[in-house]
Amino acid sequence: ETISKISNMCVSVISLSSEMFLLKYIASNTYGTHFVCTDEHHLRECLSFHLNFPQQFDKNKKYENQATLIRMGFPAHSITQWPTFCACHFDQSNIGFFCPQCNSKYCSLPTECSVCGLLLVLAPHLARSYQRFFPLNSFKEMINDNYICRACGYSIYESHVYQCQCCKNIFC
Repeated sequence: ETISKISNMCVSVISLSSEMFLLKYIASNTYGTHFVCTDEHHLRECLSFHLNFPQQFDKNKKYENQATLIRMGFPAHSITQWPTFCACHFDQSNIGFFCPQCNSKYCSLPTECSVCGLLLVLAPHLARSYQRFFPLNSFKEMINDNYICRACGYSIYESHVYQCQCCKNIFC
């Protein structure tokens, strides 16, 4: 059955790594919730949110997705002249990441600043998540003519292969 045929079903998702289009799509079309956890504390909050009995949804009412902004800080990796304590482990060291808002020091990222609550990330963290924001285009199914898979590098023995419409590469 498709999502449109299923009635009175609510699907909620808690992602541990990054947002995936399909999971967000399912959650929004079944009037569920979709959370992406940033750390252990946020995971506990997401799980406790689901402990409460879910509200009833009116099928005739339109639920619009509202955009939310997340405040983030992009701290630089710094080396100090004197050792200082980090806010996460309370260890002394000369190197770390300093919160751009309150100047608290952290050993590793991503994390949430325990002093001001700002989410601290590096650009590569966002880049890894960005590729999952958009779904892939459909692949064209073709008859196998002794192709080699572009992803794994092995010969394809199945009767059909799949061609990406963007890069024109063949995949098993």
